[in-house]
Amino acid sequence: METKPKVFTIVGDKNRYPYKGMHPDCWEKPHRGIVLSELDPIVWRGSLAFPGNEYPDPVDVAKHVQSVSHIVDDRVPVLWYFVNDCGIMKVLHSKVMWEDWSGLELWDELYKWWKNEREEENKRRLISLEKEIEANEST
Repeated sequence: METKPKVFTIVGDKNRYPYKGMHPDCWEKPHRGIVLSELDPIVWRGSLAFPGNEYPDPVDVAKHVQSVSHIVDDRVPVLWYFVNDCGIMKVLHSKVMWEDWSGLELWDELYKWWKNEREEENKRRLISLEKEIEANEST
């Protein structure tokens, strides 16, 4: 992204989709994430600053963010949803991670890129297979 995404923007990462290293027919859709506010207690629950499973007090979170603002300037908290793709949207796991916002893409645009990339990889594999068959037939 060229600008820092707004809170609640649905984003993805070109390097974060299941089975990327396998045959393109096995690739699953890129993971989706939602950009959260750095002041959201969900972001800080279970962190070193606020250990445990309880949601921290929003006032304490605001004080903490103010003290570390120079560290998190180039990052945004993203709540990632890791789901299966069996036709039913079933959440398997979700996790907040701080991401460099310049590496994020709008999810809709990323999905179009992923579909095109998958199609192109299938074409490359088919051409390679055809060449291999031709080479074997000529020997």
